[in-house]
Parts: sequence; structure tokens; C-alpha cells
Amino acid sequence: MTHKKRKMKIAVISWLAVLILSIVLFFIARGFIVFPKQYTWHLAGALAALALLTGVLSFLIKKGKSAVMTVINVILSLCMAAGSIYLPILQKQMVDVFEKQDNTEEIVINAYVMNEEYITAHPELYTTSEISYADGIFLTEAGLDPEETQEALQQLAVKMERPSLNVVEKETIDDALAALYANEGQVLLIDETQIDMIEEMEGYEAFSSQTKILDSVTQVIEVEPEPVKEEDTRPLSERPFQIFLGGADTRANKLSSRGRKDVDIILTVNPLTKQIMLTTIPRDFYVRDKALGNRFDKLTHTGNHGMGNMLNALNNLFETDLRHWMVVNFRTFKNIIDALGGVDVDNPYAFHSTADTGGNMNSQNYSFKKGKIHLSGDQALAYVRERHNLKNGDFGRNEHQMIVIKAVINKLTSSAILSKAGSVLNSLQKQFLTDLSSEDIWSLINAQINTGGSWSFITYHLSGRPTSAVTASANAPRSVVYPYKQQIFFVREQMQKMLNGENVTQETMPSDNKEYYLP
Repeated sequence: MTHKKRKMKIAVISWLAVLILSIVLFFIARGFIVFPKQYTWHLAGALAALALLTGVLSFLIKKGKSAVMTVINVILSLCMAAGSIYLPILQKQMVDVFEKQDNTEEIVINAYVMNEEYITAHPELYTTSEISYADGIFLTEAGLDPEETQEALQQLAVKMERPSLNVVEKETIDDALAALYANEGQVLLIDETQIDMIEEMEGYEAFSSQTKILDSVTQVIEVEPEPVKEEDTRPLSERPFQIFLGGADTRANKLSSRGRKDVDIILTVNPLTKQIMLTTIPRDFYVRDKALGNRFDKLTHTGNHGMGNMLNALNNLFETDLRHWMVVNFRTFKNIIDALGGVDVDNPYAFHSTADTGGNMNSQNYSFKKGKIHLSGDQALAYVRERHNLKNGDFGRNEHQMIVIKAVINKLTSSAILSKAGSVLNSLQKQFLTDLSSEDIWSLINAQINTGGSWSFITYHLSGRPTSAVTASANAPRSVVYPYKQQIFFVREQMQKMLNGENVTQETMPSDNKEYYLP
């Protein structure tokens, strides 16, 4: 075999690598989760033309140029191989942005005792710092699920090597806390989701710093999935749908569907007309709590018994069939904003924020001027949490939450985000907990990529009459909000229109009158 033939053979072999990798890259790109289908033939044509051109040159190239052609083929092969490897990695990053909730929920019940500092500071209550908790009084409250409480007590008894524990049940969480602080009971058994609620109660703001966890019991319960309706089998991109967006009142690192939701928004979406209606609901709305005997409770507290319980309360209120949900918490919210490089909002009025950004994030004071402003993650978190310095309190906070959410959606759907898609995806891993699969969500995004066009937003901020009433979760009076009847009826009608496929427009919601609504 001559030197020339050897050179020619190497060029042809390197071209075969280009041909094979072109085919591999095409099918990998074609199956990419957000590949624009209208570009299928464009990609096929480009790769085919490239393979044909390099093939002709590889076969017909003159002796002196064959080495150059081989180098070109090798470079092209490496680029195609890199693309074939990178696209599946990128797809996994995109899929992992959303964490799908399985059909189980974790319930954590903690046994709280007063810590050493508190005991030392109150010698009138404690004759010794040595307390035999196993032989002490375990306090429970009637609001806890009886089966969950009994299971926790049994597990604690086994751990403490006792046949049973001395248990006293209090009627309300207020009574149970008072007994713990008065040393009438030494151990308080409560669901960990109640801690934020406790620290909003007068006199117990320092509960976490005055107590410690003696032990914890984790229970895993099965959640009965909702039956799938025939119309729900269609992709989200082909039908109107609703999804509940909840901001969990927790600074924990792990997202959970259980617990209070202090941001409560229903998104009614029609991909066919490219409309999104965002309805913000005050967290203190007085609604029925199915898990607590269908008695009235704050909307946010219905989440302590699982997402299904909270959706049930919303469905009763709006007479809809809300099934899908997505949850972020304060930690993930900050990460999302920072990953996007911050967001721009049009602030309707100036205010000063002293809201605690929670957890490991320091409390910070911010002054927000009226007009267009840019918010970092910390600033956005303070912006949506502040309510005490607003003249309309929690209703104003709901308005700010809506403003930031619209800004996030606009940023996510803008072309500017493409330049830093990789870093954004890295920062957003497991930042959303939802009942939807990643495929469901990305199919909707893929449909947007294929069809293009902008979305229109319709926003309604529900309000009501603030008052005080007995809540099922506390068995005691708490501040609540009675929904205005006319506003509920109006929003119901607008939701139903969108779900029926109608094109709706922004309207003026009925004014805040003296009528209120109890479902």
C-alpha cells in the first residue's frame, strides 16, 4: 500500500466518524426535551450537507491536502461527540430543576423541653436542673391527629424504655404551651410544622431559643393520588389548567408539601390563548379545614395536614377542581432570584422593609423607592415578606408577591436568559417541589418555544374583612380574614371562563364592601 493510499484511507476513516456522529447528534438533539420541532429538517439538512461536503472532500482531496482534511474531520467529530455528551447532561439538569412529590408525606413530631438556660433562669419553677423526662408529663393538644400522636408516643416510650408515658392532653395549643412554660408538664409533643405558628403567638416569639428537641419521631404516610380524569391525559400545552403556587413558611433546606403556605396563588393557564390569570389569596382567609372536622381555619394552616387538604379548602371556596401544585420556600426563592441575576419590578409605592429573611440569612433593612427597581435575591425576599410597614398589611404583601412572580416569569421566558442557561440551571436544581413530572412542565415550555409569542397576565388580589375568630388548628381565637362574597363569585366566574377556553380580559374586581363570605 502506497503512502498516498494510506493517507487517503485515514481521511476516509475520519470522515466515517463524522458521518456516524452526525447521525448520533441528530437523534440526540431531536429527542432533547426543549428542541424546537420546526427546526428538525433544518438540523437534518445542515448535518447532511456537512457530512456530504466533508465526504466528497475526503475522497477527492489531493495527496498534499489529505492530512488537512483528516484534521478537519477529527475536529468536527470531537465537536459532535461533545454535543452528543453535553445535551443529555443539560437535559438532566433541566429535569432536576423540578422535584416530583411521590405518593408519601413525612410527618415529623418533635418532643420539646425547656432548655438549660431557661431552667436556670427560673428557679421558682425548677428545684433541680436534672429532670427525668421519661417519668415526666407529656403534653399533647387536641389539634394533633390522634393516630399520629399515639404512634409518636408509642415510639418514644420504646426509646425511653417505658411501657407507657404519662400523657395529659390539652384542649388548645395555647393551654399546652402555658403548661410547658409553667412546668405543669415537662415535654410538649407537637408537629414541627406548628413552630412558625407558635412563634407568631404573643409571649412565645422566642420559643425556639427557649426550648430544645428532646427527641423526634418521623412517620411516613401514604397519600392517596387523585384519580386522573380523561381530559387530564392530554399534555398541559393542549388544554387550560390550574396550578396552586405555594410559598412555604419555612427556612428548612428540604422542601415539603406539608406545612403553612404564606404565599397562596392560583395560576389559571390557557396555553392556547397564551393567558395566565394569577389570583392571590390572603393566607388568613377563613376556610373549612377537612382534616380538622371541616371546621373553619386559616387557609395557611390547612397546609399543615398536607397539600391535598389545602387544595380541598381552595376547591370548596372557588368551586373548581384544582389538582396540581408547586411549592418553593424562602431559601429556594432567594436562590431562584439570584440564579436569574435578579429581577426588575415596577414598585407602585415607596416603603421600608424590616422583614426577617429567615434562617441563615440575616435580617436586613431595605428602602424600596417608587418606580422601576432591581431586586437581588435578599432584596426580593424582603420585598415579598414585608407587611408590618405597609398601610394595607398582608393585602399589600400579596400585591408585592404577585409583582415579583410576574417579573420572574418574564425573566424566564426572555431571550436574555439563554446566554446563562447553564449557570441558571445549576442554581435551580431541586428548587421546586411539585406533583407534576418534569416532562409535563418542560413539554409546556417546549410548546412555547415551538409556537413563540408573548403571554398576557391578568391579576386579581383578593381581600376581605379582618377580624378574630376561633380556628380549628388552635382551638382558640386568632386573626382571620372573612372573604368578600362578591369577589369570590367574580373570581370563580373568571376562572371558569378560562377553563372553558374563553379569551378573558382584565376587569375591575368588585370593591371591598361589607359583605363577607363563609364557604
